[in-house]
Amino acid sequence: MFLCPTAVAVVLTTVATRGWAFGGVRRWSAMRVSPPRMSARGELDELRSSLVATIDGVVPLSLKEDHAAGLGARTLNEGITGSCDGYLGLPKIGWCSATRLDSATCSFLHLSAQVAPNYDVPHLSLDVTVPASGGPVTIDYDLTAREDVVGNKNYVANYYEAAEPWFDAAKAKVTLVPNAAAPLAMRALASPVALHAVANSVADASSVAEKLVGLWSNWLVTPTEINRMKRGAAYSRDTAMHKQRWIHYSGLVANTLGGVAPQRAAEIASALAGPGDEAYTGGGGGSAEGV
Repeated sequence: MFLCPTAVAVVLTTVATRGWAFGGVRRWSAMRVSPPRMSARGELDELRSSLVATIDGVVPLSLKEDHAAGLGARTLNEGITGSCDGYLGLPKIGWCSATRLDSATCSFLHLSAQVAPNYDVPHLSLDVTVPASGGPVTIDYDLTAREDVVGNKNYVANYYEAAEPWFDAAKAKVTLVPNAAAPLAMRALASPVALHAVANSVADASSVAEKLVGLWSNWLVTPTEINRMKRGAAYSRDTAMHKQRWIHYSGLVANTLGGVAPQRAAEIASALAGPGDEAYTGGGGGSAEGV
């Protein structure tokens, strides 16, 4: 999820603070937000390459050709340019998407990795948006749960308690935005460490992202396998989450990246979300410049 410039302006005008809305306590303090540097597009390109390299260093990724073409988004128009790379990292990573888009309103980075249903490691999702007109860098980072976080204390301890140091450090670099500002499709997926925030610079957003991807990648060195009897349920849960992500990105593209037509937005959203069922069978496909 990322907020359109108008929404961010409303949040900052109303709040203009650093907040923590977790655990029923909200603490606020002032923070100055400066415009992003002119090199924001280059910084986002570098961040995408760095994050993919970190994952590839732990789980070798295989670039799939014609990913975006297979999803109906080979050629971008309506003033949007960019590229989308799709990777397989089987047997641990069912699908990894790394997307960079630029429009008249913003520059956008999306990276997600969907863990195969035989392992319980949370899914990874990161969005970074830099408004073309200057202003705060909006970020949405999360580790989407594969298990029930209410009834499974071991799962919470293994992943979300382990991620607390990262979350606490991130709060020193960015301004948290209450989760209520996120679309319903993304609030439904939010984990205990979901980070919806604005950053003072692409550099701050990058620092937080790199530490999260490093933490998540280490979990995949020796991931815990899901009991074979539960893999069907994990697969069904993943499919439902994939649909929620697609709904979110359809609205994101249509409303924020330049007002593209709904049908076109749906095609681009499919490239952003990556394949669904194909992710676990090696289907789908790859890299496309100017997706």
